[in-house]
Amino acid sequence: MNSYPADWYHRLPTPVKEIFTTLQSHGHNAYLVGGSVRDFLLHKEPKDFDLVTNAKPEEIARYFPKTVDVGRAFGIMVVVMDGMSVELASFRKDGDYEDSRRPETIEFASPEEDAIRRDFTMNGLFWDPQTRTVIDFVSGMEDIRAHHIRAIGDAGKRFQEDALRMLRALRFYSQLEAFSLDEKILTAISANKERLLHVSRERITAELNLILKSKRPSRAFAAIEKLGILSLLFPELPLQDWLKLDELQAEDSIIAWAYLLQNGRAPAKILFSKEEKEALRKVPKLLAALNTYATLSMAEKKDLLAEKFISIALKISTINGNPCETAERDQIRWEHILFEPPLVTGKDLAPLGIQPGKAMGELLQEIRVMQRNEILKTKEAALDFAKKSTRDERS
Repeated sequence: MNSYPADWYHRLPTPVKEIFTTLQSHGHNAYLVGGSVRDFLLHKEPKDFDLVTNAKPEEIARYFPKTVDVGRAFGIMVVVMDGMSVELASFRKDGDYEDSRRPETIEFASPEEDAIRRDFTMNGLFWDPQTRTVIDFVSGMEDIRAHHIRAIGDAGKRFQEDALRMLRALRFYSQLEAFSLDEKILTAISANKERLLHVSRERITAELNLILKSKRPSRAFAAIEKLGILSLLFPELPLQDWLKLDELQAEDSIIAWAYLLQNGRAPAKILFSKEEKEALRKVPKLLAALNTYATLSMAEKKDLLAEKFISIALKISTINGNPCETAERDQIRWEHILFEPPLVTGKDLAPLGIQPGKAMGELLQEIRVMQRNEILKTKEAALDFAKKSTRDERS
């Protein structure tokens, strides 16, 4: 075991400090573990904080007013405090894995035994709030300093325990753009990739969405193609220039999927949300409309620019090498009127003797087009037009 000084206590959220204090007051050790330790060492702010302790689940449930049993059989509880959820796990070692996801049995164990069961060395580090030190049983500090992603122990065994770790390795490779990927990981992925066929759509989708929102998704997708995962899991996904994914800088996976699938079918192994499915249907149509933008009337342009996914389509069009600068300027110029309500509705036309039906619908549409073309600008002008149209029809 190696230890390294690191004082991050002042950067911890208050609930995390209180959890440490409570556990210590009952005579237990507790450490930060995993991603939060890695992020601190990489000078990043952690998004969440996982803790590990020698307290057992039943003890954790007694010590804290509000806990959620998310995996008591695996020694995992969630403590809820001041609106924050903190995962708190007991030190453990795992038995055999039968489903490429979970151990059949666990035993409560020592910190070292807990560390060596984890996936990658950079995720196997503990931070002790009492001594203000990083505790390293797996040479994780060495690998972080070398910017190297390496499995703890045998990479093949780690992937046989949980097949999703193969995609997690590629996800870290895309998120940590300065890091290299250990050759043993690549070899183990090649040998074990078919195990991914038995991983649920939900888990695969979650990892891919994190990849798509990373700094360098092209690194992961190039590896996914080269290692044969693409043809195995996503045969519907067309081959393309993965580097363009980096240009998207997608904060939301919807835009990335809309880009990847603009000319292809949605992969069956991906679980899309209702909104993502809607985007996949609509974006190709919006791209086609943008290609004819210069020929559209003002009303048609406004209607197009008011579409739900138009910003995504505009960005994808640019990535495709077809920037629609005029549309982007119009989007800014018409920002205050793109979503303006119709000047008149059926209720406004009823007093004029116009009955609901096909004729009313056609008249409302005609008025709407004239409004969008800025021929009719007020409700009064629209009503006058309606009156005149009605007189003309009767005469």
